[in-house]
Amino acid sequence: MARRELTEINAGSMADIAFLLLIFWLVTTTIESDMGIKRQLPPPVPDDIEREVWYAVIIEDSYGNKNPLILPGSGGNAIKISEDTKVPEVTYAIHDENNIPVTESSLVRGEYTLRIEVSETLDEFPIVNITTEEGGSLIGGSAQAMILLSQNNNDPNKGPQFFKSFSISSTTTAGELQISINMTDLSLNSVDLEISDYSIDAKAPSVTIFSPTSSNDGAMYLYGNLIKVVSGATDDVEIASMEMRFVQNYGTMSAVTEPWREVTGVSIGEDGDWTFEMIYPSGNFQPGVHELSVKAMDTAGNERIEKVQFTTDWCRH
Repeated sequence: MARRELTEINAGSMADIAFLLLIFWLVTTTIESDMGIKRQLPPPVPDDIEREVWYAVIIEDSYGNKNPLILPGSGGNAIKISEDTKVPEVTYAIHDENNIPVTESSLVRGEYTLRIEVSETLDEFPIVNITTEEGGSLIGGSAQAMILLSQNNNDPNKGPQFFKSFSISSTTTAGELQISINMTDLSLNSVDLEISDYSIDAKAPSVTIFSPTSSNDGAMYLYGNLIKVVSGATDDVEIASMEMRFVQNYGTMSAVTEPWREVTGVSIGEDGDWTFEMIYPSGNFQPGVHELSVKAMDTAGNERIEKVQFTTDWCRH
């Protein structure tokens, strides 16, 4: 009996058919998707605002049914939230060693206290650094926490108050006083405050009397001579004024102290140094020892007085 040959099936055509069916299913099939719960969030909190608002959760189904009732409290659907994007505000003042607020912009040598009042409760005490213009610290090192003066919890018109003491000596470099304060409130809003309203001028001017010559040097002004008063002053910031006065018959029972008078004949150098020259006849003075005082004052109120005693003699024989 003869064997019958089997007919081969073209696999390539079957692959084409399967690929076409796959494309058909992809094009015609619709896959259902669950949209889940639609959320409508509140708008972003604006900048520089501080307020309390109510947040509520309201559910609405796919047919638009919803219950707008808002129930605050435990078990409810609403809660009060504090929105705070406002940085702390500060008022400040510097007090002298007598606890009197400083009104002048220049600080002379002495003990001072920086006081601040903050508009709200802070997350931690303010951090302060007080330095000279050249970077020298006036509080004994790097930035430090300020000290709490009063929390003022029972006074709605006042905020927390803090202070920090510092010193200015006669050797403190003149220039701008630089104060840096960092504060962070309970909502973690932070601010860096830079205060540059004050300057340092702790050094008194230097005064030199060039003439008249001191009695200790054996000098004597005879009758008819002119007594030339020549003096100068320098300061690390700026000279504001110079004055002079005589004490006639110095060291005797008949001594007469003249009032201070403004000097004349002043010349001011390029570096701000003052020099003046005034002339007095020796006949204006009785024979004997007299004293000249010269006073210079700078713009911060620091003053220096230098004195010299000189001798006059009429030489009438």
